[in-house]
Amino acid sequence: CLLSRGLGDVYKRQVMDISSELVSTGVRPPGHAGDYVKMMECIVEGTNETLYISPHGIEGFEYVEGFKYKVRVRIINIANPPADGYTERYELVEIISKENIS
Repeated sequence: CLLSRGLGDVYKRQVMDISSELVSTGVRPPGHAGDYVKMMECIVEGTNETLYISPHGIEGFEYVEGFKYKVRVRIINIANPPADGYTERYELVEIISKENIS
């Protein structure tokens, strides 16, 4: 379901499961081949699409390693993204569950 905020940005709401541990992923250019960053592994409910988002990449959400989350987010398509930047922005709508995995 796509919605509009009237400002040119189009967004949708999705529920995501966020892993309890950060995973290492390769760096976007201009990083070096051996460089890795730690990202949250997020499974989009209903699609099983996997997204890798920075631990600070969901506005209003504070990730704590060791907890598994189910969250509802607003995914906003950025109308005029920078050429080397992200095309979507993520905002927390609600934390559905937070489970201690330790």
